[in-house]
Amino acid sequence: MHDATKLLFAKKFRLKIDKEVHVTTIKDLRELIKNKKLLDLIEKGYKEFLNLATDLSEAKKESNRILHRNYFYERTISQKCKRIFE
Repeated sequence: MHDATKLLFAKKFRLKIDKEVHVTTIKDLRELIKNKKLLDLIEKGYKEFLNLATDLSEAKKESNRILHRNYFYERTISQKCKRIFE
């Protein structure tokens, strides 16, 4: 969350946003928003955000694993070719 938004929350609504920004924001918005449907959409969006973050983290691990494996095979093939052509 941007500092300007946190400052607005602090000055206008006297709410402090702590380290767990998203959870705190949803909790504070619950008090500010009377429209239950909007709050449900915000909470659903946060859950989707967490799922996406998890998916991206897993994809990065998989990508690193593949890059490492490709490097290993490339190096192995290069060494075998050297031996063949020496």
